[in-house]
Amino acid sequence: MSGVRLSVSLALAAVLALLAAPAALAGTFSYGQPASFTATAPGANPDHDAYGGLPWSYGDGSGRLAGFGAPAGIAGLIGWSDAGGGFVAVPGAAGSVTSGGDTFAPGRLALRAPAGESVALAFSSPLPRTTTFSVAGSVAPADPNCATPALTGGYNWSLVRGATVLASGSSAAGATIPATAVSLPSGGAVVLVVTSVSALLGYSADCATAEATLTLVAPGTAPTVAITSPASAAIDTPAQVTFAGQADSGYGSSKQVTVRVFAGTAATGTPMQTLQAPVVAGSWSVAPSAPLTDGLYTVLAEQDDLASPPDPGLSAPVSFRIATPTPSSTLVLDLPARGALSTATPTLAGTASGPGAGQPVTVLVYLGLGTTRQPVRYLNTTVGADGSFSAPVSPGLDDGVYTVVATQTLSGTPTVSAPVTLLIKVNPPTLTMVSPAPGGESAARAVFFGQAGAAAGDSATVELSLFEGASTAGRSLGKVAVTRSGGAWVYTWPRALKLGFYTVSASQSDLAGHLTTTTARTFLVVPSPAVIGSPVAVTQNGTGSVPIYCPARRGSSCSVTLSIVTVERLRVRHARGRLVLMRARTTIPGGATAIVRGHVPGADRRALLHSRGRTVVVTATLSSPGILAAKYTARRRASVAR
Repeated sequence: MSGVRLSVSLALAAVLALLAAPAALAGTFSYGQPASFTATAPGANPDHDAYGGLPWSYGDGSGRLAGFGAPAGIAGLIGWSDAGGGFVAVPGAAGSVTSGGDTFAPGRLALRAPAGESVALAFSSPLPRTTTFSVAGSVAPADPNCATPALTGGYNWSLVRGATVLASGSSAAGATIPATAVSLPSGGAVVLVVTSVSALLGYSADCATAEATLTLVAPGTAPTVAITSPASAAIDTPAQVTFAGQADSGYGSSKQVTVRVFAGTAATGTPMQTLQAPVVAGSWSVAPSAPLTDGLYTVLAEQDDLASPPDPGLSAPVSFRIATPTPSSTLVLDLPARGALSTATPTLAGTASGPGAGQPVTVLVYLGLGTTRQPVRYLNTTVGADGSFSAPVSPGLDDGVYTVVATQTLSGTPTVSAPVTLLIKVNPPTLTMVSPAPGGESAARAVFFGQAGAAAGDSATVELSLFEGASTAGRSLGKVAVTRSGGAWVYTWPRALKLGFYTVSASQSDLAGHLTTTTARTFLVVPSPAVIGSPVAVTQNGTGSVPIYCPARRGSSCSVTLSIVTVERLRVRHARGRLVLMRARTTIPGGATAIVRGHVPGADRRALLHSRGRTVVVTATLSSPGILAAKYTARRRASVAR
């Protein structure tokens, strides 16, 4: 079988000749079929889609070309096929495929239409904007022996864009699809359709098979990239900069930005540093590869597209100055009000007592303690006639601790004020109460806990207030200051509470004067029974028993290890000592009481029966999932049946 090799060189040459600019070759996106079998460079398409991945898709008139693998009847081809004999395929990695004397060579795309049906190859534009593509290709019979379509049948083909037929032909002869300009919106498709034609001798699968090429070329567009840090065209800063900005994250744009740092005030010559910054959610950021010494610098960012050759998107150059200022005794920042500021946009003020009326002052705001990071605000102002200056913070600051300095350059010498610490606290503490639940129950030793505000300026303690009754109007049982641990607080009330209703509330303050108080919560105290109950009994047949209560929450359980030992030293079998009357292991549901039983040997039972004290020590070790084991002991009077 002969055919047209799936090389795009001739089509590309024609298309590039149309799109080339007189002075330089513009970047182009070129999509050729068949696509690469892998999703890694250097795939046939700019985005390196695997064969069959978007923007290419395949189908037949009934939509049944869904299975990826070897088409029925022709081993070695890889593609999409259906049981009716239709397929769209190319040879696999093994090379040429021979079937019935016909050869499918590597790099050839075969489209076979079933009897009375069609197969289709579609390209959907992945570009985010309406783009004019140049579409070119070829269609030719796969079997040269089908020279008489009137007898052997064959196929008709058409290249369509919606309802518009761009080119068409039949299997009577090979056809070249000339370069055609087609405007496609994002997701708009160009479709090559092959339809089988029956003839006098009926349907012939070989004659209904076409070999085709299809190449689409579109002009590239330079991505949009910008620098946001350094923020101003010329700055004095005592800290090293972090370069950052916005980048294009759309289809066809490179996933990294190249940042070039030049000495001086122009982006010319050889860069001092060339940095690579990954694009994450439309932003990029990178630190210098080595600290920058004092001096003037210019930074330029570039982001290319995936076109060939790439179209470089360039930011506007930003010039800045690194200057290590000397401490100044005449440049002073006013201390903010004690405590925290409850506004995100305070006005920062100070004085410049040296010569400098009308001179510029820059107020730098750093997040955290110290000035080693990149400033988060550059506030420019001037010195007034009375030597004062002020600068309102804009945009507002998030809650947190900041370090602020003022800088000024006089006679070419930068100076800096002593740093001032600023605490912004617009939001009150975030305080919650988790336990007890509203309307819930508690044991006599009530446990209260919840979440506490842990931001800078939030109080280290939570004040807990407990009242008797169903409201805070009841008798106060006390207030306690609970030290929070990070963002949580917990407190066990020190005194056992009797049966009844109680109301609790918690509050937390901060340095800005906020006070957060939880909604008063009413709960019911139901004292739990003792873990070790009574009586301890021993029956005539030697069965010992004692009630044990599991204090774990309902839905959980307690694993119990139990022992009962006499307090008195009793004589049994010519020996004298404390008797271990019984040992037992069992499991008890949470919140329930169970009678734990065990065997007491007859001699031990008789010795206990004739003793005077009959006092025993019951030891129960209880453990629950996720909770450390706890040991309980109690003295009990044992009753022994005669």
